[in-house]
Amino acid sequence: MKLCIKCTKRKPLDEFALNQAARNGRMSWCKVCKRQYNKDRRKVANDKKVAMGIPITRDISVPWRGKVIQVRAYKVFDVDGIWHRQCSECKDLHPIDDYRMSGKHLCSQCPECNKVHVAQWREDNRDHINEVRRKNNTSLRQRIVELEAMLEGGV
Repeated sequence: MKLCIKCTKRKPLDEFALNQAARNGRMSWCKVCKRQYNKDRRKVANDKKVAMGIPITRDISVPWRGKVIQVRAYKVFDVDGIWHRQCSECKDLHPIDDYRMSGKHLCSQCPECNKVHVAQWREDNRDHINEVRRKNNTSLRQRIVELEAMLEGGV
């Protein structure tokens, strides 16, 4: 038996979730109290979001360049029927069709800020870029020589 410090009731150990950091290996709140606490906390957070005009759902479907994509609800805004996203750099709202996809997510920077970011990265990493280019060109030349040797030997 263990005492729940939230509801102050004695309950069997299996009523408490596991916690490796605790001395007895169990949480100090019972599962019922913890579940109710999490439910209340989510309700308060969702009420704040609703008051700010932010949708509660995590992902929403929005049209992007002729197809429908899933994006986080708090990252896009419907302005006069056109979906917009706030750029992480300049903080301006731009139509989401202006953004490119990075993997399966929309890029966080608008095209103008992304160009500046990429140019700065290329300038900062010029030596690395040149090294990779040299390595790739060398291996390509070696492969061409090997293939030509194979063709000459096989003919």
